[in-house]
Amino acid sequence: MTRALCETRAATAVEYGLMLAFVVIVMIAGLTDLAGTTSRMWTRIEAAVAAAR
Repeated sequence: MTRALCETRAATAVEYGLMLAFVVIVMIAGLTDLAGTTSRMWTRIEAAVAAAR
């Protein structure tokens, strides 16, 4: 009985680890996209300010 409980806990820990890894990967992808979008926005603003001078 104790061995089955330990195996269940280990499986649960692995599942939580996989879910955490997936969440981290999705967050990194989202932040990378956000960084690119923000960079393009500031480039357009810089060009507009330079053109207005």
